Amino acid sequence: MTRQRGLPGDASKPAFVFALIFFVLAAGILIAGWFSYRKSAQHFRAEVERELSAIAELKVGELVLWRQERLADGGIMFKNATLSALVRRVVEKPADADAQRKLQNWFGKYEAHYQYDEVRLLDTQGVTRLSAPAGLPAVTAEVVEHAAEASRSGQVTIQDFYRSTHDQQIRLAVLIPILDEADGNRPLGVLVLCIDPAKYLYPFIQRWPTPSATAETLLVRREGNEAVFLNELRFQTNTALNLRSPLDRVTMPAVQAALGREGIMEGVDYRGVPVMAALRTVPDSPWALVARIDAEEVYAPLHTQLWQVIVMVGVLLFSAGAGVGLVWRQQRVRFYRKEAESAEELKASEELFRTVSLSVTDIVYEWDLKETLIWYGNIDGIMGYPPQGFPRTLGGWATTLHPEDKERVWKAVEGQLKGATPYALEYRIRNKNGEWRWWSARGTALRDGRGEPYKWIGAISDITEHKQEEQTLLKSRKAALNIMTDAVEARDRAEQMSKALRLKNLVFDASIAANSIADMNGNITEANEAFLRVWGYPSKDEVIGKPLLHFVNDYNDAVAIVTALNSTGQWEGDYLAKRKDGSTFVAYGLATTIKDEKGTVIGYQSAVMDVTGQRDAEKELKKHRDHLEQLIAERTEDLKKSEERFRTVADFTYDWEYWADAQRRLLYISPSCERITGYTQEEFYKYPTLIDTIVHPDDLGVFQAHVDDYHIGTKRTDSTDWSFRIIDSRGNMHWIGHVCRPITGEDGTYKGRRVSNRDITEGKKAEMAIQGFNESLRRNNAELQALNSELEGFAYSVSHDLRAPLRTIDGFSHALLEDYEDKLGVQGKDYLRRVRASTQRMAQLIDDILKLSRITRSEMNIEKVNLTQIAWSIIDELQKSQPERLINIKIAEGLEDTADPRLMRVALENLLGNAWKFTGKQSEAVIEFGSTKEGEKKVYFIRDNGAGFDMAYADKLFAPFQRLHTTEEYAGTGIGLATVQRIARRHGGKAWAEGQVDKGATFYFSLQ
Repeated sequence: MTRQRGLPGDASKPAFVFALIFFVLAAGILIAGWFSYRKSAQHFRAEVERELSAIAELKVGELVLWRQERLADGGIMFKNATLSALVRRVVEKPADADAQRKLQNWFGKYEAHYQYDEVRLLDTQGVTRLSAPAGLPAVTAEVVEHAAEASRSGQVTIQDFYRSTHDQQIRLAVLIPILDEADGNRPLGVLVLCIDPAKYLYPFIQRWPTPSATAETLLVRREGNEAVFLNELRFQTNTALNLRSPLDRVTMPAVQAALGREGIMEGVDYRGVPVMAALRTVPDSPWALVARIDAEEVYAPLHTQLWQVIVMVGVLLFSAGAGVGLVWRQQRVRFYRKEAESAEELKASEELFRTVSLSVTDIVYEWDLKETLIWYGNIDGIMGYPPQGFPRTLGGWATTLHPEDKERVWKAVEGQLKGATPYALEYRIRNKNGEWRWWSARGTALRDGRGEPYKWIGAISDITEHKQEEQTLLKSRKAALNIMTDAVEARDRAEQMSKALRLKNLVFDASIAANSIADMNGNITEANEAFLRVWGYPSKDEVIGKPLLHFVNDYNDAVAIVTALNSTGQWEGDYLAKRKDGSTFVAYGLATTIKDEKGTVIGYQSAVMDVTGQRDAEKELKKHRDHLEQLIAERTEDLKKSEERFRTVADFTYDWEYWADAQRRLLYISPSCERITGYTQEEFYKYPTLIDTIVHPDDLGVFQAHVDDYHIGTKRTDSTDWSFRIIDSRGNMHWIGHVCRPITGEDGTYKGRRVSNRDITEGKKAEMAIQGFNESLRRNNAELQALNSELEGFAYSVSHDLRAPLRTIDGFSHALLEDYEDKLGVQGKDYLRRVRASTQRMAQLIDDILKLSRITRSEMNIEKVNLTQIAWSIIDELQKSQPERLINIKIAEGLEDTADPRLMRVALENLLGNAWKFTGKQSEAVIEFGSTKEGEKKVYFIRDNGAGFDMAYADKLFAPFQRLHTTEEYAGTGIGLATVQRIARRHGGKAWAEGQVDKGATFYFSLQ
């Protein structure tokens, strides 16, 4: 069997294939490198954004806290009664030196202790009355305007950044309106606490928590169509309130912040330099904050990383090219070798073909489409069989096929036989030794004139080595890609760890707790300055690498800590720690495990505080308590006094109680101290003199003298009960009821004192209100008495002055009627009679007014009064005056009460007289006097069936000179019921009435 020589151009096909493979590999490497760089860039940018956001949030939080502290400083002096009183004295009496001195003392304390640059008092006109330091010039018009707004609003406010006129420095101010609570919150002035931001605010804004060559923080606000920079900048001087930018420069982060935008943006800063910035608004203020860093600094690490990726991609491209070139060269060598073998075959005859075919790697075969296979070539040697040992039948050959390839081979054969697909594939076949070899098989079916296949001719090539080389190349490529991926991931992890470490250090290094980190073996890998200070080590070099056991005094404590961490992941408690010099201290620690992103424990971290003093104090306190209990138990002679003191303390358990020893050291203070003073137990223990500082300045001298009486004086056996004032942490004043009891030993030596303080502010306020009310009532009574005296004198004067002309008019009228009766006509006589009636009525009115006045002013003589007896005596007098009237009188028996008998007779005379008068037109008149109950109060009534009245006019009945009937119908002046009402009120009661027209009326009165 022969075959044709291959054309020279056939060699280009493998070259093209290998070139294609190289380009695919190169494209894959470039794409992988690009995506790796892009992913790293995105991750890096996200980290930078998180860092900028964290710093911006930190700055904003501290600015909010700073503003709240300033408002709290103002709140201490806002609505402070003592301060308002002093300001009122200074404003109303500028020469009051004592008030000025006390105010100046307060101002000096605020200036010194609260870090205010200036403190001044403005009156309602904006004039500076007092200042610290003294002699400050007038404030700017802007401050005066804001002070007036604060005074109108009645609220503590912060005046934003402004420029002072006398020194051109930038200031802020806390404006505190001073109100006169005793005069309806009348404005007295405004207290101005000036702040120099260059000392207290700019340094904080300019601080950046991590090393950076370009990072800075900007504070801006919006004014009209401009964004104004409020602080001094890093790369430009004299910028505060001077540097401005129009709001249409939207690429500038400061402008976007002034417009209220929040978040991350890239833009151009005031220098025209590209930057990345985090924008935040500061709550409850006109401020906006910008935390920015130059884009060049942000992306500098990425540029370095880009070169690293380029170098790595170049190395991988070179490796891929070298590998593909090597394989391509081997294929070219094999190609030319095959061409040489083909040329030899062409020269040989069919007989020599079989001989030559034994020395080539390709095998030619024939298949009769049944069972017979004829192999041309050294098939037996290639497959490791003895001569004629390799199967020459289709079934035998099929047994050598790899099970996974059988179905694929038969489908290819069937496709060729049907003329549907060419037969060219690779499959595995087993040699004599059981090893799998790779064959590349080609074949075609020979067909007759009808197109029916009658024979199959094909060739196979052993490509096992090529497959191995291909696998090696693929493994090399995969290994190279894995190396690159691992390198990128390692760099990403390093970047993440670096960023996390920087952020961690912000808290880790600045903490007051002794922080440390240990690896899985318990060896210290990191510690902060507090750790070195607490354990007494001068540098970290002496700490790093040492095991935890080195810092714990007791080995069992260390084992317990590690065991708890490994079992629960955390531990908290006390243990005995050992310093470098061998000394020990009580440490309170909190430790947790450190886990990686997979949740695997990779180390430990802990925070420790030295609580030796606190634990010693607790032991000392327990010791004192135990000692005190022992003394109480042993002292049987003073048992009653001890029980009395104990009951006193028990009564004050809800109040602020503390114990002090003979050296004035605070041994115990109750938790109620925080409820009353606003300060916690820890603050009192930390600052023993805090009690003195919260006492009101006006009471401080007396308080200190009281304490000295116990500690350096002679008053060590007597108890003291008194009261004083304090100013709590919020600036509110409280009155304190103070009970102080000395504690002495068996030998009479002074051991200390026990104090109970009760908040009696509400009681004091009520007491002062009552005192003020009593004083006002006393003044009103004095004024009323004076007015009553004047009224009495006026009434007598009017009575005297009016009676004389009335008597004259009446007398001359009577004389005219008697002496000139015959000369007067009927009409003239009628006129004179009317004149006399009017003058007599006027005289009666004057008498009634005088009676009413005497009833109101006369002294009362309260005693037991028999009202039934008084009523019957009045009825007897009325019946004697009109004996012809028959009236059914009903007066209840046993009506008695405590009252003034003279006034009760006047009241009953008016009430029974009215009932007698208004039943005059009844044929069967009925008058009843009795009592009833209205709740728990006793009420008396007088009922009749006379003329009655319309209830619409009931409120007019008890007013003086108010009448519901004419004098022609019923006589009277309209003063009687007014007299009854005043008598009832003087006894603590009241009078009222019910009635219907022509159906009678009922008049009620109560006495108390």
